[in-house]
Amino acid sequence: MWDNQTIKARGLFVNTESGDIVARSYEKFFNINERPETELINLQNTLSFPIKAYVKYNGYLGLVGYNAQYNELFISSKSSDEGNFAQWLREIFFNKINKKQEEEIKQYLKENNCNLVFEVIDPEDDPHIIKYNNKDIVLLDIVYRTKDYQKADYQEVINFANKYNLHYKELAYTINSWQDFYKWYNDISIDDWKYKNNYIEGFVIEDSKGFMTKIKLQYYKFWKHMRSVKEAVLNNNHNKVMSSLQTPFENEFFEWLRLQNKNQLKKDIITLRETFYKEKSLSELPRA
Repeated sequence: MWDNQTIKARGLFVNTESGDIVARSYEKFFNINERPETELINLQNTLSFPIKAYVKYNGYLGLVGYNAQYNELFISSKSSDEGNFAQWLREIFFNKINKKQEEEIKQYLKENNCNLVFEVIDPEDDPHIIKYNNKDIVLLDIVYRTKDYQKADYQEVINFANKYNLHYKELAYTINSWQDFYKWYNDISIDDWKYKNNYIEGFVIEDSKGFMTKIKLQYYKFWKHMRSVKEAVLNNNHNKVMSSLQTPFENEFFEWLRLQNKNQLKKDIITLRETFYKEKSLSELPRA
């Protein structure tokens, strides 16, 4: 139940003894057409141009902050500094930097009162919908550890990432008017649209006043739905999803899933998708 308080709490970590913010992420932002303020009819009147469209990566959010009480880095997912997600981020992060760089980064976060916000990509431990070949972290933003949300500019993100040989979020498009945005939005909303010949999750939109929204592409949404179909088949809840199958392709994939054993169905949707295509001698073609 998102309100003015809960949208701030996502990815916000406070030292309850000192009151210091040790890490914080974005305030929660929503998909286009998910909320009244992100409906297209309202965005036409509220978006401030030019707007930036950044590639949205398909992983999970990870934070590297600074805990002054112990003079150490604070590493977490958006919800916890414990558990698998935080540990996977630690492993990838420390695999990319040496001890000297760790100290430099800690000093940077301390002096600038900020933290690093990453997209964590882990196809081995946490595969999602979009296929990646290697574990990685993508620096999304440098966010200040202040009560009111503020962040460094994009050039600072680039400079920091380049200094430590990290990947950073890609600016895909700069769009200068509502007419251009509306045309672009319709162009990318078709089935099987690709960015630079690759399937991606979508785009994060940021206007010139800092308002953020996001777009999930059809390929991603389709296979996310088919993942839920897979889970329904695994749990013998076929009737729960049959009415949601709209195309011959969806029904064919559903019937194929029903023929698989439980061990196969426990595999991630990327593995199942590739096995299905291989068995059917298909490539990634339109599904209609």
